[in-house]
Amino acid sequence: MRITTTISVVLMALVTLSWVPQTTDKIKWTPETQLTWDNFMGSSEEQTEYAAYTYAELSYSVHSDGEGTVVAYVTCNFIPSKSWKDTKKNLTPAILKHEQGHFDIAEINARRLRKLFKEYIRKNPKSKSLGKDMTTMFHAAIEKMNVDNNRYDSETVHSINEEKQQQWNTKIEAQLEELKEFEG
Repeated sequence: MRITTTISVVLMALVTLSWVPQTTDKIKWTPETQLTWDNFMGSSEEQTEYAAYTYAELSYSVHSDGEGTVVAYVTCNFIPSKSWKDTKKNLTPAILKHEQGHFDIAEINARRLRKLFKEYIRKNPKSKSLGKDMTTMFHAAIEKMNVDNNRYDSETVHSINEEKQQQWNTKIEAQLEELKEFEG
């Protein structure tokens, strides 16, 4: 699973420091969002052993009302054009559930980042290094998410180890619930 970093920082209501082009090729994570095989619209890598690939993206923006109130927004999206399935493989519901797990792991990390940003802003509302510090936190969150996804694939053997996959399904559900307060 690859994770891209998209950063848009706004320090004043009308001053944008970094512009990020928006596309409609995104499915925002919500509790109701369940991926289907139709969502995987990208081209599969040639000669891969895998049945599918989930591409998720985290992005954030920071806004200030000019009176000292700073708010950070973190989004988690599935990117259909960069996510693919190998139609020559047996695309089972178990494999789709595994891919949903990657999307859910991205959301878990988005929630962790929302929590971290909220705590940071509360403690440092007028920090001159706010943008730099938040960018550092964002990159650390991306690294953590990549570690989580690699561990998920390794332990479940990409969904083949059914016992480990079920353990991860339970763990993912528990983490989403534990961080529910920070849902996007």
